[in-house]
Amino acid sequence: MIARDRFIDAANGRPVDRKSTLFWPGSPDGRSDAVIIPADPDYVKRHDRQDNRALLVEVPNPFGRAWVRNIDLNVLLKTDPKEGVRVLLQFVEAARTAMANSLDAGADGVFYRLHGANGQHCSPMEYGGHYLEHDRELLQGITRAKVNVLFVVGDSDLYLDFVSDLPAHLFGWDNRTSGVSAAQGRAIRKGPVLTFDEESDVVLHYNGPSVTHSIEKPKS
Repeated sequence: MIARDRFIDAANGRPVDRKSTLFWPGSPDGRSDAVIIPADPDYVKRHDRQDNRALLVEVPNPFGRAWVRNIDLNVLLKTDPKEGVRVLLQFVEAARTAMANSLDAGADGVFYRLHGANGQHCSPMEYGGHYLEHDRELLQGITRAKVNVLFVVGDSDLYLDFVSDLPAHLFGWDNRTSGVSAAQGRAIRKGPVLTFDEESDVVLHYNGPSVTHSIEKPKS
């Protein structure tokens, strides 16, 4: 079984020959069953087609796209609702376009980093009222992909129950910092899960100096 098939099958709940793994941001020695690259269609087209790993493009959700640009959408939506909605929809469209173009260019799926669904960034009312349905719509729009990963960003106080029904093949979070084990997550979300826990359907490994830094700081 090649790495690509193993990852896609594990993420879809099908039997595999061994535990599937995902190294983030990447595994140069080929230990990862998938590779995560920027959501750039030209980059996707240039990717080595001899690489037998699943090809995912990394996309932050609208809240994350704004946050990395030092735009506090919660404040903007409260102080200037009309402008806040305009900016939010601008980031929604940017995410939609990046994902659609990358899939058209040949990506197997999307690694969707969902920011905002945690107590450090939003209250439950803020996330549920402003962002949840946009995340749902964006993920629904890429269900044609072979494999999509929804990764809920945050160190603690994750609103996993809020996002547990969002459409994605593989549902992930940081079990070490959140304190939510793979078993606890399965009680909330039915289907394959991605954590650092060996009991996960796909096991996450991180190659950088700080998991929080990588996960908390969107690059695009």
